[in-house]
Amino acid sequence: MFSRITPLGVVMGSLLGLYVFIFLSRITTTLTHRHNKYTILINLINLIPAGLIAYLCFTFSSKYLVYIGYLVFFGLVVDLIYLIIRLIFRKKELFILKKIYMLGIIPLSLAFCFILYGHINMANVIETNYTFETNKITNSYKICLISDTHYGTIQDKKLLDEKISYINTLNIDFLILCGDIVEEKTSKDDMIEVFNKLGSVKTKYGVYYNYGNHDRQPYDDRTFSDNELANAIKLSGIRILQDEAINIGDEIVLIGREDYSKKNRKEISELLDGVDKNKYIIVSDHQPEDTKNNSENAIDLQVSGHTHARQIWPIGLFYTMMGSYNYGNYQINNMNLVVSSGFTGWGYPIRTEKHCEYVIINIKGNK
Repeated sequence: MFSRITPLGVVMGSLLGLYVFIFLSRITTTLTHRHNKYTILINLINLIPAGLIAYLCFTFSSKYLVYIGYLVFFGLVVDLIYLIIRLIFRKKELFILKKIYMLGIIPLSLAFCFILYGHINMANVIETNYTFETNKITNSYKICLISDTHYGTIQDKKLLDEKISYINTLNIDFLILCGDIVEEKTSKDDMIEVFNKLGSVKTKYGVYYNYGNHDRQPYDDRTFSDNELANAIKLSGIRILQDEAINIGDEIVLIGREDYSKKNRKEISELLDGVDKNKYIIVSDHQPEDTKNNSENAIDLQVSGHTHARQIWPIGLFYTMMGSYNYGNYQINNMNLVVSSGFTGWGYPIRTEKHCEYVIINIKGNK
């Protein structure tokens, strides 16, 4: 689904290709002078890279879609600004400004800088810390949250090895794997490898995992079955929580949710049946959904991933403006919601929104 040509992809690719043709024609016309007798031939030649770019952007998973998307985005912004300037100073000859505009220097420079930064930032995996206090517990707990590793795809595997080595020095109480640890492009060998690595993390109470929307490879050709995935997880010593509640020590309840995309997903009220609500209750749900319902059902903390903080700027800005739970800590009634940007990105090898991360959550008791 995500790696194949789709009608919408063809439309988007064609529009991007058309703009690239206009952009290239503007540059070549400026360089060869407007009335050069070879202008028509040069513009015909411009059709070749424009057509190739359009074709490469026909699939949503193509990295070229982002690369050209940035050029077009900044190009359109510069077009608009230049038009406004021309309307304001219509009687003045803005020779230097016009030359810079016609040669496409500004959008080319901005697109290059954003793409370069995005590639560098994909390797920038940081530790993000949150601390919450509660009168439900006596002791303090340190929890590690890892989501969206999309292992074996667009990020260097050594980064996970390095972070696991460091996490092992933190004396965490338990590790939550909040979905999309693997995906469609993860090989079977890589799938087994990543769960063996994550299952080796040193904890007091264990490692717990809930499915994301990509783990079971619903969107493309499969490299492993559901049973092979589940067996690999269990053999690595990781406990799968699939719409299930479990006690962590004497003071915490962890509920791992089935992914929001699944029709057979249970209601939170069903999962709370028999749960001691005087304990500190954590819900691990890959997608930051059902938040209002959770907050009204005695949930103290929900942890989620999935969004990647929208990964590609300015998509995150638009989602934030629409009130989406995009990244960070949100207070919903008496419940805290932590949305991680994920350990890596998805699909595209660049990240220009936020950073890659693993999360350390400190729960401090006031009882």
